[in-house]
Amino acid sequence: MFLPEDAYRTVSKVGKAEIEIKGSRFIAHALPASTVEEAEEKIEALRQHYHDATHNCYAYRIGTGPDLVYRFDDAGEPGGTAGRPILQAIEGKGLTDVAVVVTRYFGGTKLGAGGLVRAYSTAAAAALEAAEPVVRYFEDTFRVSFPYPFYNSVQQTLDQFGARVVRSAFAEKVTLVVAVRSSNLEDLLRALRDATAGKLERIG
Repeated sequence: MFLPEDAYRTVSKVGKAEIEIKGSRFIAHALPASTVEEAEEKIEALRQHYHDATHNCYAYRIGTGPDLVYRFDDAGEPGGTAGRPILQAIEGKGLTDVAVVVTRYFGGTKLGAGGLVRAYSTAAAAALEAAEPVVRYFEDTFRVSFPYPFYNSVQQTLDQFGARVVRSAFAEKVTLVVAVRSSNLEDLLRALRDATAGKLERIG
């Protein structure tokens, strides 16, 4: 699917999937994470939760372009059979800002390298689907102030551009911190100046 330059694909919620192969249980979680720190905290929480598991393998992919960061870990499985297949499941769906942990409870029968790759890939892909991939847009945040009489006009203009108010303050003037899709920023600012008869002030 074609994505605009200011868009990216991620997951909208936590997704969980479980498969069983020759007695081994593979429990996969796909987790939204916007920073490396958040990803690692969530991975550690699952590792603690499934502390009795045979393996807790994972991968995460954070950011885009030159800021892209990824990491994977086989967590004791043979090299290349767990972490990398999980990462490839993330990449295959074109996703970022996501961590996937696949927990394995060994069932007594060895699966071989190929079997492990398929198991970890399948479990990760199923969890990612359950996490409902979505398209999101890069946003810019800015702060503006304006006289009270223009409040309704400003709100209507923000709605037209799909912008959201992050924070608001009401003193001598109305002050809003607004987030909007990056590609809409300049058009929105022009529309806001029109809506306030030129009395909008951008702060910072």
